[in-house]
Amino acid sequence: MLKIEYIWRDLLDRVIEDQNPYFTILDLSKKYHLSTSVVNYALNPLKELNIIKIRKFSSRVIDWEKLLFFWATRRSLAKDIIYSTYSNLPVFERESLMTADVIPTGYTAFRIFLKKYHLIMMLFIFILKN
Repeated sequence: MLKIEYIWRDLLDRVIEDQNPYFTILDLSKKYHLSTSVVNYALNPLKELNIIKIRKFSSRVIDWEKLLFFWATRRSLAKDIIYSTYSNLPVFERESLMTADVIPTGYTAFRIFLKKYHLIMMLFIFILKN
């Protein structure tokens, strides 16, 4: 992830997980060991889109849904892929080989959570590393 993506992600975490929309530029710069100008650079597009309000001592996220969409459109997942492979096994067979630490995504998550079955040719999984 880029430095500015960490800041956007932090704002999302604050609002969604902690229910705290308030932040300061100085706190963000200290947390990520960045200069305040880099933090301001990251917050500028958010300010222009009226996603956040920046004030002198305390700023806040106004619209967390817009922030989520903004972050998702700017995020490049291709840079975070460490390993990619291909298997010609059927999807159900591949799913049966997954261990407990695998996070189901895409088709598998759709099938597990919604109990629906559809034909699919590709399967993506995420494995957490300790």
